[in-house]
Amino acid sequence: FFSGRPDLVPIEWTLPLSALCDAVEPVDGRLARAVAEMELAHLGLGPLSEWVDQPLGSASVAQVHAARLAPRHRRWPLWGMANGMPVAVKVRRPDVHRFPRDLRAVRFAAGILQALELDFDLVSGIDELSERMAAELDLRNEYANTLSVGAKVSRLSRGAIVAPSALGATERCLVVSLVDGVPLSMLARGVAAEGAESAHSGALARLFAGRMLRALYKSYGQMILLGDGTFHADPHPGNLLVPSRPRTMLRALRAIAPPGIRALLPAPPPLLWLIDWGQCGGPMTAARRAQLAELFLALSESAGPSDTRGEARVATSLHALGVRTGEKTDEAAAAELARGMFDAGTVLVVETKAQKATSGSSSGLVETLPKDLFLVLRTTQMLRGLGAAAERAGAPPAGSLSRAWRPYARRARAAAAAA
Repeated sequence: FFSGRPDLVPIEWTLPLSALCDAVEPVDGRLARAVAEMELAHLGLGPLSEWVDQPLGSASVAQVHAARLAPRHRRWPLWGMANGMPVAVKVRRPDVHRFPRDLRAVRFAAGILQALELDFDLVSGIDELSERMAAELDLRNEYANTLSVGAKVSRLSRGAIVAPSALGATERCLVVSLVDGVPLSMLARGVAAEGAESAHSGALARLFAGRMLRALYKSYGQMILLGDGTFHADPHPGNLLVPSRPRTMLRALRAIAPPGIRALLPAPPPLLWLIDWGQCGGPMTAARRAQLAELFLALSESAGPSDTRGEARVATSLHALGVRTGEKTDEAAAAELARGMFDAGTVLVVETKAQKATSGSSSGLVETLPKDLFLVLRTTQMLRGLGAAAERAGAPPAGSLSRAWRPYARRARAAAAAA
């Protein structure tokens, strides 16, 4: 989480922490291949014609290897697949049984911090993660999410934000199409290590970053507020891949090419590949999405602290979601808290109990955070961190989440009213 928040912690912290997203010490590649081949045989996708022992990325749950499926059809060579289909094979780590124990330790620490230092409900969020962990460790759930929610995002964003194609999965192995991209986290570490500009820096990259963020904001608004409310809940920089191929040139070629030639040209890459659909939030009922929609509409339509009526509406919408802010928290403080929690463009400030005792403030007091809001909160905070990082690199501001989500919030409210 903190690796994607350069607005909260120093860059000297975010870069090493980003290694936890995609550069954890990997399991031996030969052991991973043995597991993959066994699982692929069950799926009927094997054997493998190629395998790269060095993983493309390695995180806490699994690691991903580039590979090729052996050709199974005579026509594959006609499609440039004479050596087989290129795929990314995700293999679950053998030590995932440690997760429940680790989460119990984290919950214990969060309980102490909450009791002694922070007036913020941390334990509910840990409980939500614990309940969802079993689903995340079964890679068949990620396969289903990629097929359903990932395909929905690709369609609604008109190809701007795209998920890889899911080909098959077992409990401990997932096979998806191999995408040609570089994680944002690796780009950031690479530029920092080189101390110089890379191919993805400069004015073009800043323009790209602005477009990318706006498309990402809109995609998350559609996921959370429309359909059944299931959404990708882990948008850290390791899960966001920048395509290696030039998008603009391919789009221009396809625009001027005759129809017969256009069909032979490769499709332009998206603005961004969104991978790792294992941790998803939702689904949510239409009534719950309508409550969230009302909050985002209130945030987008309030003129700020000087707008007493608008701020009261924001506070009311926050409380309607089940967030309890304490008896001493007035409407202005509750509205400020809502903006810091759920709207990119402002920073959530949570004071310690010692600071509050000194200042007499009641801001940042969250006695109860409903469990189903934790992943929404975590996602909006991660999007806020991406926006802050892009702006520091010189990208134009992407604006607030609430304004980007306003059209989807109106549709969610209208759908709930019609039902």
